[in-house]
Amino acid sequence: MSTFAGALSVILALTFLGSGVAKLVGVPALEESARLLHISHRLHVTVALLEIAAVAGLTVGLWWRPLQIAAAAGLTLLMVGAVAYHVRADDSAKNTSVPAVLGLLTLATGVASLMA
Repeated sequence: MSTFAGALSVILALTFLGSGVAKLVGVPALEESARLLHISHRLHVTVALLEIAAVAGLTVGLWWRPLQIAAAAGLTLLMVGAVAYHVRADDSAKNTSVPAVLGLLTLATGVASLMA
């Protein structure tokens, strides 16, 4: 595995671990954001669990590359969906840019893993 892919995996794992846990414990700001984006509680919890599962995939993927690639691909798709929800809700560019940047970083992780 490349050092670049490994470093991105660690950074993304920490980011999505924080995000997933915050969603699961019901941080009020995230609950309000989900409400404004018209995201049901069930979907909000599902996204949190998918993020945490991807964290496990990125972490184990440091030793087994196929899992790292799969986790990065899953997170990329999840972030595409997040961008779509933000755009659909006519959310600000600032709020929409966060999942867009994370999506690009997860895509870069997957590509770097494939090329390693």
